[in-house]
Amino acid sequence: PTVQTMMPPTGGAPQPPAQQVVAMTREKVQRMVADAAAQAVQQATHQTSQAATAPTTVQGTQDEDVSSYGGGGEYRDRAMERMVEQLRQLQEKVEGRPERRARGHPFSREILAAPLPASFREINLIFDGSSDPSRHVRAFENMSVLHGYSDPVNCRAFLSTLRGGALDWFHQLTPGSIRDFEDFAGQLTNQYSSA
Repeated sequence: PTVQTMMPPTGGAPQPPAQQVVAMTREKVQRMVADAAAQAVQQATHQTSQAATAPTTVQGTQDEDVSSYGGGGEYRDRAMERMVEQLRQLQEKVEGRPERRARGHPFSREILAAPLPASFREINLIFDGSSDPSRHVRAFENMSVLHGYSDPVNCRAFLSTLRGGALDWFHQLTPGSIRDFEDFAGQLTNQYSSA
């Protein structure tokens, strides 16, 4: 394969092909996010000693001078959080996909991070809490076997079958508490089984 270079209209150094530019941009954004996160951790760890240091300007947040908030502390942390979030959003734009986070979600990070197969199709079942939960779980498992979904994909597909009160129940679970399909199905069955 031949690598083509383009000359700028005014002459000068050759420009890399578009794919290389995107790759360089992605790497730069990832480095920026990593650097910002490391800086935020360092500042949080050394917060009291950082308050007496020279002024710090946070780039990307309208050149906000963090030291003007009275020496750091809570305001400095907020500014750093905003900067890290802006860098994450930039990374999402460059990579063309949103970053998935488990913060506040009942699924574990592993479940949320598992990729959906290219052949993924939702299982056309609905559970709102008014029918037999064991029957719903069995029907779902039968369809899941047919599709050959992994355990994390089963969890996410099973969630798509919940409606109404059952969906409300799910979102009230402890963040990160569901680690596999057996746990998810068991909790749902326990919640909606008649006594």
